[in-house]
Amino acid sequence: MLGDGGTPEIVPEIRDVDGTAMSIGTKDVLELIRPSQGGHVIFVGARATGLCASGATLTGRVLFPDGTFVSLESRSLDFEPIEDEPGWGRPDYSSIAGLANVPICPNNTGRPLLSIPMVLEVEVEDRQQRVAEARVDISLDCVQTDADCRALCECECDQEYDIGVGCDVPEGAECELQ
Repeated sequence: MLGDGGTPEIVPEIRDVDGTAMSIGTKDVLELIRPSQGGHVIFVGARATGLCASGATLTGRVLFPDGTFVSLESRSLDFEPIEDEPGWGRPDYSSIAGLANVPICPNNTGRPLLSIPMVLEVEVEDRQQRVAEARVDISLDCVQTDADCRALCECECDQEYDIGVGCDVPEGAECELQ
């Protein structure tokens, strides 16, 4: 059990491209990352207390501000104690396998996705069906430092994206998470 078994609580986090856990604040811009399977995602995690540390399910859900669904993904995970935060735990951020890999692009919404207000909802349910939820206003953006990789992200996230046409990965560009 994380904490003293009191009221379950979570603080939404994401994994950056370097594998670092980052807290999410209101109106933060979240970087879209290209995993090895393609597309562009955000890796959602959370700090938690008041929940069982093992066998939890974490769900990340992205919505437009009007409540229209964009995407969601869930993962089973275990929380590891946070050394400098007694009673709190977080998943292992060194691997994307234990984080919700929420797919954002290719864009199938027919609406703009980049640099506009969005909502991220994060939910953790432990094996005893205790639930903690959090909601934060965000925006999403392609911020790759390599111009070719940023262009690929912007192409896949464009509201006019056509899966039949796709986007070209520039020759020699290594855009996938390493």
